[in-house]
Amino acid sequence: MSKLTLLDEAKEDASRIVSDRRALHAHPGTGFDIPFPLDYVTKELKALGYEPTPCGKAGITALAGQK
Repeated sequence: MSKLTLLDEAKEDASRIVSDRRALHAHPGTGFDIPFPLDYVTKELKALGYEPTPCGKAGITALAGQK
């Protein structure tokens, strides 16, 4: 992948990344009490084709590159 292709893809994703950041920062939590971010990230990972699984009290894991 060329540098220009990578830059073009990053520019295409910029507005989505800003939107995600704003949504997550609009619903902060403290400690392990973060239900909105957990649900939001889980939903987004599923939309990208990943299979997220809970990890610990407030974590999520998803494997990339495995079939």
